[in-house]
Amino acid sequence: MGVAAAAAVMVVLAGMVSGTRVWRAVDAPAYAAVRFEVRLAEDAPAPGLREAPVGTQPKVVYLREQSIVSNDDIVACSVVPGVAVDRYDVEIQLSADGAARLREATRQHVGRPVALVIDGIVAMAPTVRSEIGELGRLTGNYSREEAERLVRGMTPR
Repeated sequence: MGVAAAAAVMVVLAGMVSGTRVWRAVDAPAYAAVRFEVRLAEDAPAPGLREAPVGTQPKVVYLREQSIVSNDDIVACSVVPGVAVDRYDVEIQLSADGAARLREATRQHVGRPVALVIDGIVAMAPTVRSEIGELGRLTGNYSREEAERLVRGMTPR
């Protein structure tokens, strides 16, 4: 799957719409073939923010420099069934430290966007409705091969 296909990915974080879960704490190495990041973003430009298009949408957000969580915080990834037949999603589990950072950052960012970045491309920038710190799911209408490539690339080595 190329960068354009990765840009079309939709990411749904369970914490945005449901209750909380406990994350397992495990050290995760820093190397990954597919780079995943979550960054706070804004709808309007401001000093220190970088403009970034959102996937294939006619939308831009303004990213904060530092990521909240990245591959370094991923404990595990797995391919899970999607909503359509023969389509798949990628479920992501963060370390306890990563989930705590994400919860704290998004608690203070309600009503503003959070950018989900794959290989340097903002794949989605949903508005934070409540703190996020739960299991994440990439829902990009993937084929099994595409989902497996993401899992292989994002899984801690």
